[in-house]
Amino acid sequence: MASLRKMNKTYFSRVVWKDDYGSLKEKAISLKTDKKSEAIIRNNAVEKVEDLIRQGENAQFPWMSEEGGKIKFIRKTVHEAIEEFLSIKSLDGLRGSTMRRYKQSLDLFTSVVGDTLPIDRLDDSYITSFRKYSKNVKNHSNTTMGIHLQKIKSFVIFAYDKKWIKEPIKIQIKYKTKKPMYLSEWKLKRLFASDVVPLHYRKAFYFYAQTGCRLSEPFDGEVDGRWLKLSEDVFKTNIAHQYQLNKYTLPILLEMRDNVERNIGVRGHGSKGYTRRWMIKKYSKMFKKIAKAENFGQHCLKHLRDTYAVRRWAVTGDIKTVADELGHTSINTTLQNYAKIKPRVLMDDFETLKPILQARLGKDTYDTELHSLMNTPLQIA
Repeated sequence: MASLRKMNKTYFSRVVWKDDYGSLKEKAISLKTDKKSEAIIRNNAVEKVEDLIRQGENAQFPWMSEEGGKIKFIRKTVHEAIEEFLSIKSLDGLRGSTMRRYKQSLDLFTSVVGDTLPIDRLDDSYITSFRKYSKNVKNHSNTTMGIHLQKIKSFVIFAYDKKWIKEPIKIQIKYKTKKPMYLSEWKLKRLFASDVVPLHYRKAFYFYAQTGCRLSEPFDGEVDGRWLKLSEDVFKTNIAHQYQLNKYTLPILLEMRDNVERNIGVRGHGSKGYTRRWMIKKYSKMFKKIAKAENFGQHCLKHLRDTYAVRRWAVTGDIKTVADELGHTSINTTLQNYAKIKPRVLMDDFETLKPILQARLGKDTYDTELHSLMNTPLQIA
């Protein structure tokens, strides 16, 4: 039941409850009086709609406006619902980058449906409007639209579970998985030999292609002997992972980390010093500089991870091994991205791997053991 509380000579009605996560929630409703007898009467009015208040409804009571009248409910807007959704998501321990993606997608969605739309009016038509806006106004690719719709879908399910939306809204997400944009050997040779950027960055590109690391992972992990270890807090899929190092990649890694830490705060061309994030992103910018100068096309630094994965698939022929080395939580991700590439295509792109691929393709598939078992009874010549 709602309880009375007096603060600064004014009475308030206090409604307390626990949310779905077990966290204690409280809403204080001003009773606009300093008289206890009047406060008790108004508190009784609050208690009549206490369940609705716990469900997130905003009630406006007669004493709150000059017109008086009956209790009115100010309907929760999509914007307010999104704010609550994001606050709960932040408790789930998601990475900062993931939370930024949620906010970016839902801000875009709000710009389409409007800040003041009541959440209970949300239906399929607004999802259709968002699709049209994404495609025709923002010129998003199907993949980008799909990423935004995934975040919106998560919010819509949350709103339905909270009973803010009466009917479920189905959001179908259809987009093709992009083919891996790996660098062929002739591009790799030009990448490592280009004098467009300093040697340090070209050595770093070799490190990324040799390990399969993402951009920031070399700087976020812990170096332990011949391993770069990343905790579940910093690895993208929220699981602990490690990359193997060797006598070539380990010194490069240490040089990269020293380069970043040594230049934090050092003044650049502008008035402010370099931040750690800026120094790390510089590796990506330097890669794009070479890609543009060498006419590589739409390549970026993350394609060195694709290059690593494709070459490992070519060498091992074992997609499970590649999935483990990349840290994929599902082998299906690796299958969709890399296993569909034909070995004969890879022989054209990776000349040095041709003998290995030829050996894989030329393996005798004839089961001699089975033949020895069946030869006598079946009389196969």
